[in-house]
Amino acid sequence: MARRLNFVWCSVRDDPEVDAIVLSGAGAEAFSVGFDRADRPSVPVTPRECGVDKRLVVAVNGVACREALQLVEQADVVVASAHARFLAAAPDLVGPRLTTRGSTGTAPAPITAEHALRSGLADDVVPLASLHRRAAELATSLDHPHTQHRRRNLT
Repeated sequence: MARRLNFVWCSVRDDPEVDAIVLSGAGAEAFSVGFDRADRPSVPVTPRECGVDKRLVVAVNGVACREALQLVEQADVVVASAHARFLAAAPDLVGPRLTTRGSTGTAPAPITAEHALRSGLADDVVPLASLHRRAAELATSLDHPHTQHRRRNLT
């Protein structure tokens, strides 16, 4: 899986026809739960690590945790379905804003879509049925304030 992701991002990076990327999970249950711990990637697997400097819209449709949070952190725009949850569990995988939420040594509580919107982790929250349409709108909208290559600062 890591090598396929690396190939896709490098191909997108080098394609002059691609101006923006919408990244979403395939189903309604999870955006991404990350890699199997025994199968850590040996190659870069995120768009920015692969040198992609194009508008990145991340559409979170369910649970996002572990390596998936790197994609959220690198996005120019994050739109979440109303039932999305963000789980930060490993400090070496995500920005400090997500990993400092649980100061008791236990896993932090899931961040709801509404809380992610209030805290700036997400830029918009929509019903699941509208998620892909809204993400496509944000990817092509040049006048939206979040489409001007705004990188997330999770600190």
